[in-house]
Order: sequence, then C-alpha cells, then structure tokens
Amino acid sequence: MMLIRYSIFLLVGLCLSSLSVGMMAAEQANLDAKRLAELLSAFDSLQADFNQRVIDSSGELLQEYKGTITVKKPGKLYWESFEPLAQIVVSDNQTLWYYDADLEQVTIRPVSDELSFTPAMILGGDTEKLSTHFTIKKMLEDAGSLQFELKPITEDKVFERLILKFEKETLVQIELFDSLDQITSIQFSGMQINPVLQDALFNFVPPPGTDVLQDE
Repeated sequence: MMLIRYSIFLLVGLCLSSLSVGMMAAEQANLDAKRLAELLSAFDSLQADFNQRVIDSSGELLQEYKGTITVKKPGKLYWESFEPLAQIVVSDNQTLWYYDADLEQVTIRPVSDELSFTPAMILGGDTEKLSTHFTIKKMLEDAGSLQFELKPITEDKVFERLILKFEKETLVQIELFDSLDQITSIQFSGMQINPVLQDALFNFVPPPGTDVLQDE
C-alpha cells in the first residue's frame, strides 16, 4: 500500500512539474514574441541596401547579389536586386508584382497570408499576427545584440526556420534555412528608419513590351 501511495505521489509530482515547465515555456515564448513585435513596430518605414548570399549544405556559395529594399507599413514593399539577377518585387499590400528584367516578364498575384509572412514582407506586415504563424524564440541578447528564431507553425511553409538579427535594436541580418539545408543570408547596410515615402513607389507599372502573367 505504501508503495502504491508513493508511486501515485511521484506520478502526480511529475505531472505537476511538467505542467509548471510547460507554463514557464509558454510564458517565455509570449515574452519573446512581444519583444520581437516591439522591435518591428518601432518603425513605419525603412530603406536599406542589402547583400544576399545563398549557401548550400556543404558551405559552398551558390549565389550572391546586391540590391535595395524599401518598406512602408502596412504591407508595402519595393525590393530590387541588381546584377547578376535584375529583378523587382513590389507589393501595395493587395497585389504583388514579380518582374524579371532578363525575361521581360512580370507575374502578378494577390497578396495572401502565405505571402504576407515571407522574409521581406515580415518587416512591413502585421506584427501582432507573427505569433499565430510562427513559434518565436529569443536566441541571444548580449551587449546590444538580439537574435530571434522563427519557425512556421503550418506545414505549408516557405522555409524551415528564420533568424532575425538586431544590433542596437536595428535589423542587420536575416538568415533563412530551407528544407534542402541551404542558407539564404541577407545582410543590410545603410539602414534609414522612417524615411518619407510616396505610395506611388509601391504600384508597379511594367515597361512597354513586358509579358504579363496573372497568377490567381
């Protein structure tokens, strides 16, 4: 009888301990999500240069190109890359245009929840919805440096995980890890916070002669 009572006591104790740990983890996750939302909510617009590198699982550089990014909330984006990839991505929060200069082709599609939470769009999206699409974990906080890991909750995901790196509360790098173990690293420089931007910038007009593809 004593053995049975001890076993029940031990089982209840383990359950309570697991419950307590789970509650603490959930509370910490909420704090991490709130902190990230605060950082992303601190600006209404931004402009920056970027250097993007794609590295395979063995560490080999597959691709590298530079460009500029402009963001205006809510959901407005102008992303332009130069040589060797001359491409433009524009969103007015309703429609997304993807223009390939080499192919003289633009693909137009409506902005969906899936597109709203791609890496570039996260910067200008609804920060309050981040925790409904991702599990968010603060990985590092040291001497002004902050890093957050975002993992998509849904199975229909664009990437496996994403890391946002901040220095003195300014975003300096995004790292994206995909299912092929490739890493896409986007390094920002010359960041301007809250520049005055005209909405016309986020309404793309294809050059004459461009093939237009409508993606529903």
